[in-house]
Amino acid sequence: MGSIGDNKKGGWYSYRASKAAQNAITKTFSHELRLKGVPAIAVALHPGTVRTDLSAAFTGGPGGKPGRDKPHGEFEADESAELLYDVVRKLRAEDNGAFRDWQGKEVVW
Repeated sequence: MGSIGDNKKGGWYSYRASKAAQNAITKTFSHELRLKGVPAIAVALHPGTVRTDLSAAFTGGPGGKPGRDKPHGEFEADESAELLYDVVRKLRAEDNGAFRDWQGKEVVW
């Protein structure tokens, strides 16, 4: 929802704006780390569509909608956390300032 380049559905103005602002902060922070020689990286992560009360209108919330198959990229909170943990474990110094999804693939800003 924070990607301007990948916004294909519109809507959710305030939510998208707050995510885009967070992405700008992350990118800016990544430059600060590099310029100051801090041995750390900053990355933005896209967790997929996580089944929460916020997404309940279209996912059914935790557990999903009865009789509805889980689409690609939709996860329970614990599944998303595990996937993101795997992505973070594989990050390298060159990934500083990147935007990655739950598969480790680059997301357009």
